[in-house]
Amino acid sequence: MGAVRTGRLAMHEDIVARAGFLLRELRLTPEEAQQRLADWFPELEREERIRYVREARLSAGDAPGRRPGGT
Repeated sequence: MGAVRTGRLAMHEDIVARAGFLLRELRLTPEEAQQRLADWFPELEREERIRYVREARLSAGDAPGRRPGGT
């Protein structure tokens, strides 16, 4: 059971990291980032992708409504 939990945690961290990459490095909008996550993780529902993008923005200290790299 611990291995399953660890695997899910690793996948969660991977999704958040990729969402952060899309937002910060590629400077995609949150909407674009959640659409691109579907390419990497087609099994995720739209609501899940939105949640991961939101988590990536918050973990980076971005305020909601502010585009990464913007003023």
